[in-house]
Amino acid sequence: MAGINTAISLTDRITGTLNKVANTQERVARTAERMNQNTRRIAPAQVEMGNSAQTAGGKVANMWNKFKGYVIALFAIQAVTRALRALFGASDTFSSIQARLNLINDGSQTTAQLNEKIYRTAQRSRAEYTAMASSVAKLNMLTNGVFKNNDESIRFLELVNKSFTVAGASAEEQKSAMLQLTQAMASGRLQGDELRSISENSPMILQAIEKYAGISRAELRKMAAEGKITSELIKNSIFAAAEDIESKFSKVPMTIGQAWTTFLNYLQVRLQPVFQ
Repeated sequence: MAGINTAISLTDRITGTLNKVANTQERVARTAERMNQNTRRIAPAQVEMGNSAQTAGGKVANMWNKFKGYVIALFAIQAVTRALRALFGASDTFSSIQARLNLINDGSQTTAQLNEKIYRTAQRSRAEYTAMASSVAKLNMLTNGVFKNNDESIRFLELVNKSFTVAGASAEEQKSAMLQLTQAMASGRLQGDELRSISENSPMILQAIEKYAGISRAELRKMAAEGKITSELIKNSIFAAAEDIESKFSKVPMTIGQAWTTFLNYLQVRLQPVFQ
């Protein structure tokens, strides 16, 4: 009997354990089912979120493309505006120069031929074409017959510009010195600020005057103070020193800045039909 009771007792304990295991498995299955149900409910939301994210990303991309388009258009408009302003400015300058050249044309050539001669002279002396043309017009209009004809004034300015290059004057220094020299030629004498500017930016001009007049630098300054360095003396001194100026100029290599100046001269002259 004892054996039977022991067997029944073991069977009862095993049955209880098995029931617990079965209950646990049932709870696990129910939990898994609930998780599956939750997953099925969450999945559409995830898909919807993904679609929303894609839509939002597309909108941002479209906005960025539009913004880039606006920026590019803005820069293009600004570039065109600057180009037009430069073109209009160059056109106005050209028109002004042509009007003045018409006034000083001595009749030995057409204004177009005179303009071409000035351009070639500017290229040879590595000077700005517009500055050269303006100086030719001023010299002929303001010096009261110091120069016999247009060719003489052009040659004078070519030698002056070359003397500036030999002295190593920058483009701005050349403009300043040319302005001072033009004013001196117009007033009829070289003195004061004009003399100081020429002394700093083109000592060759003072050397040419000293050699032509046979005077020292001290005597030159005394003559300048007395108003005796006349336009005629300056012109004759420059022409007398032509060979020396040309020789020294030929040994000075062209700088990048001067090469750029000659290129701009070329563009300005070739665009003259557009300006007209």
